[in-house]
Amino acid sequence: MGGLLMNPHDTGRRPSVLDILLNAIAGSSASIWHDKSPSTSGGNMRINLSVLNKAAVGTFLALATILACAALLVTRSVNDERRAAADRAEFRQLGIDLAAASDYLTAEARGFAVTADDQHLTNHGARSMSPRIVTVWSTG
Repeated sequence: MGGLLMNPHDTGRRPSVLDILLNAIAGSSASIWHDKSPSTSGGNMRINLSVLNKAAVGTFLALATILACAALLVTRSVNDERRAAADRAEFRQLGIDLAAASDYLTAEARGFAVTADDQHLTNHGARSMSPRIVTVWSTG
């Protein structure tokens, strides 16, 4: 049992990523382990620090890309939520304005029906043709 890793033949297992990293941190030789058994590739398998560094850089770049994409999606979602909140407030106010205008027009129509005063009819007609009411209905 020399070094941090035992021979794979002694344990019946290949070294894990943790074993490889521990050997790299401990400053063992460039060859982390040497497999003397015949493999499918037909040769000895060596993992050296340059391969480990390349794997670490590749993993870092993949994680950085995933993180950047996630940050972009979160930013878009936050902006969509803010826009939806602003729209909700605007539509709520438009609903309040519409209800007030409807109440006014109803009161004027009732006033004309009860009193037959042309002023109520004039007020009703002027209000129903106002640009504000037309704007409320054209915001679809």
